[in-house]
Amino acid sequence: MRHFVVFAALLCALCGVGALPASADDRTTCFGPSTGDDSIAACSRLIASQTLSGSDLAQAYARRGNNYVVIKGDYDRAMSDYNEAISRDPRNSSSYAVRGAIFVRQGNFDRALADLNEARRPKPQDALTSNAFGVYYNEKGEYDRAISELNEAIRLWPQYYFAFRDRGISYENKGELARALADFQVAATFDPDRKTIAGREAADGIKRIEQKLAALAAAKSKAEAPQPSPPPATTLATIEGRRVALVIGNGDYRFAPPLPNPVNDANDIAAALRKLGFDVIEGKNLDRRGMDEALRTFGRKLDGAKLALFFYAGHGLQVNGKNYLVPVDARLERLGDLPIDAVDIGNVLAQMEEEKRVNLVFLDACRDNPLARSLSRSLGTRSISVGQGLASIQSAIGTMIVYATQPDNVALDGTGRNSPFTTALLKHIATPGIDISALMRRVRSDVIAATNEKQVPWDHSSLTGDVILVK
Repeated sequence: MRHFVVFAALLCALCGVGALPASADDRTTCFGPSTGDDSIAACSRLIASQTLSGSDLAQAYARRGNNYVVIKGDYDRAMSDYNEAISRDPRNSSSYAVRGAIFVRQGNFDRALADLNEARRPKPQDALTSNAFGVYYNEKGEYDRAISELNEAIRLWPQYYFAFRDRGISYENKGELARALADFQVAATFDPDRKTIAGREAADGIKRIEQKLAALAAAKSKAEAPQPSPPPATTLATIEGRRVALVIGNGDYRFAPPLPNPVNDANDIAAALRKLGFDVIEGKNLDRRGMDEALRTFGRKLDGAKLALFFYAGHGLQVNGKNYLVPVDARLERLGDLPIDAVDIGNVLAQMEEEKRVNLVFLDACRDNPLARSLSRSLGTRSISVGQGLASIQSAIGTMIVYATQPDNVALDGTGRNSPFTTALLKHIATPGIDISALMRRVRSDVIAATNEKQVPWDHSSLTGDVILVK
């Protein structure tokens, strides 16, 4: 799928480079956050006034050019303005990045690559340039290289939702639909009103991926059973039976700095779930053997249960797109230690999804993990990917998986008794008459506000109806 977007986020990044004091209305409008016709007109008057020079004049051209791209879709005028901007300030890497993206739009890949390399030369680590390279490689059909660049853009700027949108495009083109959906959902969360190109295209991407997933599910169902019966709806009536939960909080790590909140998180979630009628298996500071025993006990109690819930707080990591939970005795000094030291989240899901039921999984396990970094260093140049945070997971019908933050990002442990995610979850989990998806939107809103948009809880749901925990 050929696709091009010049990042509207560059608009914000560029407006602060060499901006003049807001001493006149035109300067305020041109260099400020305003966009559209007013900004174009103000920049045009400033350029015509001949009162600007050097990098300030370059900035006026760049601001006007960005408006032509993002608001008007007028690439010819935008190219002319960025040519002027670069001629007056050849050190501005952002101008090269945007012009390179315009060259991509025009199909001039040689000129695009030259500009992107020029953008990277003074600033080897820059989110905007990495994102521009991601768009370039998407257009070239080199999706793995695009994902590598976009991963770097997100690492440098975790709130850069244009990069999530563009990485979603990469994953969609690779056929990794669950990951594509996850990235589109993150991008849409940052722009729910669809005011930006990224917000609108992310919403379109969500709709498109959900249609593809539904088509695949329908085809699989038809292939497996000529006359399949529909799966039971996950409504209130289906979860009035027995409820079982496994709650684990790991904080006292022996080979990594301790985490202050997970044990508190586990204690408080377990207490809240008991009030909601759950039979709770609770584990704190579990080593690998302890986690295995807790999972085994959980599996036995799941037989015949209508609702299963798993909550984990502590360290987790992803390796080659697979997620692992980290017991307190894990060393993770070499790749071979991984299946011995850590617990594959897929094994937890296998226990829960053995029978048809409603499954809810909450993973507050995206904290900054020194064990993941040490494992990554031990691998050297080997082609094994140890990512930050957790990777997205595709679940079976009837399962919802909730992450403390978006895939491939790091969550905050918090300075209070609980992490920001668990604090919000505890606030809303006992709300009567509310579906779990609506409940998670409230949790997401609280966490975004509490972390100043640094952390955005994300979920992947294959539920087929409403799940209401409290009447």
